[in-house]
Amino acid sequence: MKQTRIWILIADGGCARVLTSTGKEHHLAVVPGLSFEADLPANRDIGTDRPGRSHESHGHARHAIEPRIDQHAQLKRKFVTGVLNTLAAKHAEGAFDKLIIVAPPAILGMIRPALSDQLRDLIVGEIDKDLTNTPIHEIESRLRGVGQQISM
Repeated sequence: MKQTRIWILIADGGCARVLTSTGKEHHLAVVPGLSFEADLPANRDIGTDRPGRSHESHGHARHAIEPRIDQHAQLKRKFVTGVLNTLAAKHAEGAFDKLIIVAPPAILGMIRPALSDQLRDLIVGEIDKDLTNTPIHEIESRLRGVGQQISM
């Protein structure tokens, strides 16, 4: 019987890595070539120096015009989409069978609508925590409950 290959996506808005079980007592290791980082400048560092100004319809008052788009969040969505596209390509190559996603709630909210139907069908667990800076041995202990449900 073929062993199920499970990948674990650990992500936030600017950093992601993919882990897999090594088979030796189910220890986790980073999948080579699947660590991602994005340069995410703060909103104040993106765009113009000052917001545009508008005149009041009555009188002489002027007001700053706030941007309609959160450019920082837009960069995060672009990063998340790029990571998911890479995972979809790897799945098409037959690299893994199941997927666990670990990300903060806000990033999970960006990931869910960006998932392709093929990747959505592979998800066997989600954890709403930011574990991007957590050592692998600590991630193993946090995933034990999820892993027991899917026989990692």
